[in-house]
Amino acid sequence: DILAQQRKCVRQAKTKQPWGGARWKEKADAVPVQRNAPYKWRRCAMEMMKTAGRNLLKGKMNLISVSMPVKMFEPRSYLEKLTDVWVHTKYLRQAADTEDPVEQMRLIVAWFISGMQFVFLGFKKPFNPILGETWQGVSDSGLRIYVEQISHHPPISAFEADMPDGSFVFRGLSEPTASFSGKTVKTTAKGKRGVYFRDGSCIDITYPAYYLRGVLYGELRGELGGSAMFVNEKKGLQCEVKFGPYAEGSMKSFESRSDYFEGEIVPIEPEDHTPRLGESMIISNASGSWLSHLDWDGKRYWTLAEDEPDHFASLPEGEYVLPSDVRYREDLLLVERGNLDDAQTAKQKLEKLQRHDKKLRKANASDQ
Repeated sequence: DILAQQRKCVRQAKTKQPWGGARWKEKADAVPVQRNAPYKWRRCAMEMMKTAGRNLLKGKMNLISVSMPVKMFEPRSYLEKLTDVWVHTKYLRQAADTEDPVEQMRLIVAWFISGMQFVFLGFKKPFNPILGETWQGVSDSGLRIYVEQISHHPPISAFEADMPDGSFVFRGLSEPTASFSGKTVKTTAKGKRGVYFRDGSCIDITYPAYYLRGVLYGELRGELGGSAMFVNEKKGLQCEVKFGPYAEGSMKSFESRSDYFEGEIVPIEPEDHTPRLGESMIISNASGSWLSHLDWDGKRYWTLAEDEPDHFASLPEGEYVLPSDVRYREDLLLVERGNLDDAQTAKQKLEKLQRHDKKLRKANASDQ
């Protein structure tokens, strides 16, 4: 399985920079999946410049919406790539089983942080989903995944992942944007996301920004920036995890490494998320690196050395799969087979059909 090989190789090919972040090894010292990754990224960057021109350099264009040649793509849809960071489902199951809301919050943060190593998985762009495109997947642990592209402009994906026993549901929306400035690609994913539990509570999650630096020159490295926010309104708890060496308001410098983070669980008023008066502000402290470990109050919750992610795969043959599933995309299948010329033709045909459908929708809307 190519994706499983990539995930295994990510841990071998990416190493910590002296100043933080993940860098890729080059040429002979790299594993095959990531070999010559900096060169391939830069070749892709030049193709983006040719396609998008001056607006790209000014950071005025969402790269997600730019039509690019198929040689820049991996044989996956964004609907599949969206799930790369979800693979440590054991933390979700443990969070669903505990009755302690603070421990539940710790476990959800552990699930989130442990998946961040896979943000920079591979060096190629996934295929932009066609409106109405779907993906149905399943994990080793039995997690069922359903993803659908519900908007073309802006591109929005809706998803839901749950266990057969109904212990939890992770659902939400992802509206990705990507911009290029200088030698850095910045990606963000807006949209409401939450893990819902049997007791009716939910932990809402806001994601940080992803940065790929050194795209044109220098050493290629990936970093997280800003904050991730976790809010359980029903239980009156909030956790903000800040990434980077000098996060605003931090009591220390994170040892000056950009892959380090700190987080705090604090009590809040459910209505406006303000601190509860008369209570101790900090309930629990988190620290670590998304490339190596996570500690809560000095106790190790996750470590890369003992990493055991689930394997995600498309729903197997024999089960009902929607005709709109990504496995049936002609251009994607042709790229997987290495037939790039025919894949480019198939991709252009799909894009033409999508533009035609958009005109029909617009005409029907104006008639009503």
